[in-house]
Amino acid sequence: MFHSSKIRISKIRYELTDKGPDYIRCAIKSVELLNILHMSLPDNMISRAETRMLAHMIQQNPPLVTLNVSNNNLDADCATLLAESLKFNDRLKILNLDKNKLGDKGILELLKPLIKQKFDLFEAQKAAVIVDDSIIKDDKESDE
Repeated sequence: MFHSSKIRISKIRYELTDKGPDYIRCAIKSVELLNILHMSLPDNMISRAETRMLAHMIQQNPPLVTLNVSNNNLDADCATLLAESLKFNDRLKILNLDKNKLGDKGILELLKPLIKQKFDLFEAQKAAVIVDDSIIKDDKESDE
C-alpha cells in the first residue's frame, strides 16, 4: 500500500510538471481564477502559441503585477504580440524578457506602447494645467 502511494505521487508529478506548454496553460488559467500577482515562467520553451495565450491574458488586465518570461527564446514576433496586449493593461508593472531573442525590432515594438502611454499621460497633464488656468482666469474675471 505504501509503495502504491509512491507511484501515485510519481504520476502526479509527471502530470503537473513546471515546465513546457502544458504548464503555461495551467499558469495562465491560475492567474485568471486565483488573481495571481506574480508569475514566473523562465525556461519554459514558450512558442508563439503560448505567447498568444500570454498576450490574451495580459490584454484582459488581470491583477498580475510581475511576469517573468526570461530565457524562453521569444523573438520579435512574440514581442509584437506582447506589445499589442500591453496597450490594454495598466496593472502589469514588471515584464522580465531577459535572455530572449527579441532583437532590435522586438525591443522597439515593446517600447511603442510605453512611449505612447507616457505621451498620453503628458498630454493629459498638459490639458489639466490648461483647464486649471482657464478656471483661475474665469474666477478672476467674475470677481471683477
